[in-house]
Amino acid sequence: MLADGATSRHRHRTIDAADMGSRHRRRHRVIVTAALFAAAVNGPLAAEESLTTIKGLKCTFPVYTAAVWEKGTPRAETKRADPLAVEVDEIDLDAGTARQGTASVTAILTASTLHVLERTMLGSLTVLSVFAEQTPRGTLRAVRSRHDYIQMSVPGFVAEPTVSQHYGECEAIR
Repeated sequence: MLADGATSRHRHRTIDAADMGSRHRRRHRVIVTAALFAAAVNGPLAAEESLTTIKGLKCTFPVYTAAVWEKGTPRAETKRADPLAVEVDEIDLDAGTARQGTASVTAILTASTLHVLERTMLGSLTVLSVFAEQTPRGTLRAVRSRHDYIQMSVPGFVAEPTVSQHYGECEAIR
């Protein structure tokens, strides 16, 4: 027998409201922690799966940054303008191909980003990166980067690289 008269097999504990609240909070923390862990583990996979079904993109980019070189020193300016519209269709991630206008382009899927690369024979490279992160409107965040340089020798003119980066969103066509 124990000092309070109860046997060890039948000892009852009185649980007050504060103790119940403490237990409830602990249980709640465990459930929330498990849910966050599951989301972190499954997040990239879920993001990749959301991008794998995309067959086309309708993108708009209302903000851009352009860089110019003045006497060899780069200077960047960020501006708002009429939105640049870009459409990509015929996306085939298994083949790694897509179409942008009349150009055949390369499509690459990473863990949480779909990249569309366009390169020209003149040397320009355009990369459209669509992230598996939705905007409040349900579109996907996106960035389009373009890099051009055509070397020229014209008296009184020095060719400089042309680079820009546009920021916006894309509607996924499935």
